[in-house]
Order: sequence, then C-alpha cells, then structure tokens
Amino acid sequence: MTMPVSARGDSKVLVGVDYYPEQWPRARWPIDAKLMADAGVRVVRVGEFAWSEFEPAPGRYAFAWLDDALQLLRQHDISVVLGTPTATPPAWLIQRHPEILPVDPDGVRVGFGGRRHYCPTRAVYRRYAGEIVTSLADHYREHGAVIGWQIDNEFACHRGGCFCEECRTTFQRWLQRRYGSLEHLNETWGTAFWSQTYTAWEQIPLPARTVAVHNPALRLDFQRFVSDAYTEFQDLQIEILRTRCPRHFITTNLMGLFDELDYFKLSRPLDFVAWDNYPGYHGPADPVRTAMAHDLTRSLKHRKFWVMEQQAGPTAWEGGVDRSPPPGLLRLWTWQAVAHGAEAVVYFRWRTATQGAEQFWHGILDHDGRPRRRYEEVARTAAELAGLELPPDAVPETPVAIVLSYDDRWAWKIQPQHAAATFDRRVGDWYRMFRDYGIGVEFVAPGEPLRGYRVAILPSLFMLNDATAHQAEEFTRTGGLLIVGPRTGVKDETSRVRDVPPPGPLSELLGVEVDEYDAIGTDDAATVDLTLPGLPSLTGRSTIWSDVLGPRSADVVAVYRDQYYAGRPAATLQMAGRGAALYVGGFWESGLLDGVVRWALRQQDLDAAVVRRSNAHDVEAVVWRSAAARYLFLLNHGDRSASLGLAGQWAELATQQPQSETVSLQPFAVKLFVAR
Repeated sequence: MTMPVSARGDSKVLVGVDYYPEQWPRARWPIDAKLMADAGVRVVRVGEFAWSEFEPAPGRYAFAWLDDALQLLRQHDISVVLGTPTATPPAWLIQRHPEILPVDPDGVRVGFGGRRHYCPTRAVYRRYAGEIVTSLADHYREHGAVIGWQIDNEFACHRGGCFCEECRTTFQRWLQRRYGSLEHLNETWGTAFWSQTYTAWEQIPLPARTVAVHNPALRLDFQRFVSDAYTEFQDLQIEILRTRCPRHFITTNLMGLFDELDYFKLSRPLDFVAWDNYPGYHGPADPVRTAMAHDLTRSLKHRKFWVMEQQAGPTAWEGGVDRSPPPGLLRLWTWQAVAHGAEAVVYFRWRTATQGAEQFWHGILDHDGRPRRRYEEVARTAAELAGLELPPDAVPETPVAIVLSYDDRWAWKIQPQHAAATFDRRVGDWYRMFRDYGIGVEFVAPGEPLRGYRVAILPSLFMLNDATAHQAEEFTRTGGLLIVGPRTGVKDETSRVRDVPPPGPLSELLGVEVDEYDAIGTDDAATVDLTLPGLPSLTGRSTIWSDVLGPRSADVVAVYRDQYYAGRPAATLQMAGRGAALYVGGFWESGLLDGVVRWALRQQDLDAAVVRRSNAHDVEAVVWRSAAARYLFLLNHGDRSASLGLAGQWAELATQQPQSETVSLQPFAVKLFVAR
C-alpha cells in the first residue's frame, strides 16, 4: 500500500493535530478548522476515545456529529485519521458486562472511570468491539476526508496483563497449542523444581501474587501470551477494516521504547507504524533516548513512520505540571522526528482540555483557545517542512544493527542481573556511542537477516536462541564486525540457563568462554586497560558487571587492572572468515566505548559524519542517502550555542553554499547539508 502522503499527490511531511470535537461546542468547530488550515495543519486524528458518543446506547449509533466536524475539516483540505474507540468502553457496556473490567495480580477487579479498562481476551468484549468498528467502517468507508485508521490507543498502557478467570483458561489453551503435551511443558519449564509438576492443564496458574516467586518460564510465557492477546485483538479490528475500507491505511500508536508488548509482531499487519512522543514528560528531555525511540519505530517495518502524538506544551497527570518547552523546542522535536524518518508529525493536542483527567496536558492552544506562541511556532515549522525538498528515495543511512528481542527484555525484567543494568545501559550506551559520530543505527529482530549492515551488536542478549547465533555467525564470516556484550547467551529461548558457559552458542565464533563473573557495585568499578589494533591504549572503568574471560582461540584486547581478577582478560577479539568478533565483558564507561566505536569505524571503513568538539555534546547528526546524494541533519538540542567539525565536504542544502569545516549552531537550531 502506498503511504497516505503519496496518495495525496505529494511527498511532503504532513503536519497534523489530535482533535476532539466532541469535547467542544459546535460553534467552535469552524474556528478550529480555519486556525488549523492557517497553521499548515493537513491531517487530524479524531475519535479514538469517543465510543460513548458514537454509540450512546447498545446498538444505537450516532455519527452525525462527526460527519459535521469532518465536513468542516474537508472544506479546509484537512484529511482525517479515524481512531477505533476500543480503548474506552462506555459506562453502559460495563454496566451490562462488568466482567470486561480487568483483574489485577492481587485478584482485585479494577473499576470504571479511567481508560483502557478492558480485558483483551474477553470474548464478549471482542464482540462489542467488533460491532462498533464494523459500524464505523461501514459509515466512513467512502467518506472523502478519511484516509486511514488508528487501531485502539496505546495498547497495554497503564496495564498489561489481566488476571481474570477467562484469561487463565485462555492462557491454558495457549499453552496447549504451544507445547502440545504436559510432559513437554513440564520438561521445558523445569517443574520438578519446587514440586510444581502439572498433571492437568487446569492446574496451571497465572503469575498472580504468590508466596516467594513464580517459575521464570511461566512468567515469560505469560508475557508472551499477553502480547499475543493484544495482537489478536488488533488483528480482529484489522480484518474488519481491510474488508470494508480497502483504500484506507491502517496503523496504531505505539509508545517507543515501551516493553510490555512485542512491537515487531504487533507491527507486522500494519501498513506503517506510528508512535507517541513526549520528550519533556516527567523531566528534562533526553534527545538520544528520543532518537532511539524514533529509530526503533522505523526499524519495526524498516520504513518511514508517523508520530501520532507529538508533545505540544507542558504535560501533567498527577505529579505536577512539567516544564513548558521554551521557544524553538517544539520545532526542534519536530525536525528530529523528520530526521529519523517521520513523514507525518501530529501534535497532541489541538486545544488544552478544560475538563477531564488531562486538563493540564497542554496542547497547541491553551484553555481559552487563543493562538499564542506555540501556535505560531507550529505554523512556522509547518511552513518550513512544506518547503523541504529531498528525493523520494532518500532514507536514513544505517550501517549499524542492534539485535533487539522482546523475549530477551522480558526475561531480563523477570530475573534482572543487576539493578543498574537498565535497558539504557545494556542497549542505549551502544546506540549513543555510534550516534555521537552521526552513524545511523537500526534495530533488528532475532532471525532477521543482517545482510547489508557493516556492524552488528548483540548488547547483553541474555536469551539467545540458536537461530540468532547462526545469523550472527553468518554475518561475521561474510565480512561483518560483530560486537557482543556481557551476559549474552546465558539462556535459551525457553528461559533455561544453558549448561555451557556464556556466551553459549557463540563461544566458538568468539573464541572465548566466561570463566566466572562478578556483579560489582557501581561504586566498586573495575579498571580496564584496552588495546585494540591500530588504536592508542585506553584505560577506563567497568561498572555493574565483570566477565572474567577464558580465551580459547581469541586474542586478548583488554585486561582488568584491579579487583581479585586483576590481570585477567576483560575483552577478546577473534577474526572469523572475512569478519571479526569482539566480546566486551562488562558495562564500560563512555571513554572506553568511544574507543571501541572509533576502532569499529576504522575496521569497517565507515566515514563518520562529524568530528566532535568539546562543547558540541548536545548536537545530533543524522545522515540520509539517496541514489544520487547524501544529506546531513544537524540538530542542537542544547540551550547554548555549539560548534563542531564536519568530516568530508558539505554544502548547506538551502543555499548550496560550501560549508567550512566548523559549523556553529544556535540554541535549538537545525541545519541541513548535502554532500559535495
């Protein structure tokens, strides 16, 4: 399916807003539509929380109000993404079927009054959800303003799994399909431990509150089941929409680095993916983490994406109002999304609500609905994007792959190896190091081919199956550089700890085994001396974890200087076929990781886009490529001016004037270049 922007006859980035006409007087709608059009808004998302407006009583549908709102939007050449309203089942439905409400791990059924108050496995809920989606699809299938659909809203936000009796019986049936026999399940789960052997499927519990802790294999399979339940609920709606609205695209709004669902699986049947970006929610924005979320979203289908909710002002739920984005930051966040592959940026929300739970989650307009600074900034940004001229085949350049497994993320959460070994440390540190040189990164699911990448990273892939190990070996022997982090290969895909030392099935390729390990405190760092070929020796700290390595055929490239394992190997390197495999046995500080990245770029003949300057740590560089040219986005996320050096020859895109080696950027500035 072509992307909706192409369907409109152009390839410009769409600017949009999330709009709730049902929350405002009808007399206001024409004013809103005109203000949107004047600001360059070309798409709105509507309806995702409006079930009680669409169906005020069972089987009695009321679409006239939205028809009128959509007609006004259409008159201003504004297209519409229609949300299915299944995230907010109405009060009459809960009154009829209170069993729809989810049950928490303590066995307490939650009450009506928020959102996402449903159990995704409930057959009765799926029936009602299918009916409202069918009615909406039939009514809007030929509507000229509607271009696509958003399924539900932020699946599993606030609450993931449900612990009701229907979930338990559905989980047991899911296990039967997965394992076939109780003998196989008992063997796979290791139920001989603590006398947990099952002799009937009905005996298997959900991992609700219990004495001590549940079997980690049960907990892992329950997380898989929950993810599959949401995917099935989404697929039910997709099937209805595909049948009735074949010309509309279908997406849903994900949540970036959220880890309760397998986003690779959830994304497969969608035409493209979208996500909700709130960089300033609960604290200062971390531009690298936001960039990582953008890149993960793009990687889910390896194509451009939408931001379906983009922060438009200060945010607040119950913890107080967050800082207001200063002038220029909304523009910068929008350009950052575009630089990472967003072809639509939809601001949340159009106008700040005067009622309800999000009264202080600010939109483009404040409560009074009057255009002010944020409105003007969005309008200027929309005008800039309307003038952006890049070839249609231009895409972010990504020579580095990080293998990311949701099974692995769940396994690590179930049995954390160290409290400080967060996702940001295990994965984000590697991402940050390559991004610092303008080297693009994609995320790859286990089993996806690694062909076309130059560097592949297995960052503490705790749960490593044989297929992924084979994938990594093929990549390396055919010329790739493989980098493997600590705690890789500890478990297989069933959550069983392997009866061979880490890195398990990668030991032969890497030429090393872990002789022992030490979960060190962050205050008890181990000092490491690193000497990589062609790189000056470096000394730095390894915190959180120390793998004490036993090389079998690999060369030692780092040793510990202190702790009881002083003098023992901390990292190894082995040539394999036409490639090389590096094992890093700890969570290293940035100086050491920077050395590894500089060596990797040289090893794989990769050109860094930028040369760092000491005062440019807030500058982000993103390189794009097309068949004819390369492009460079520079974004200063700092509130101070910054300067940095460019590697290679570039000209400013707008003027085609050659750029000197050093570039200066004002606070929150964005500059685009083309390679000369």
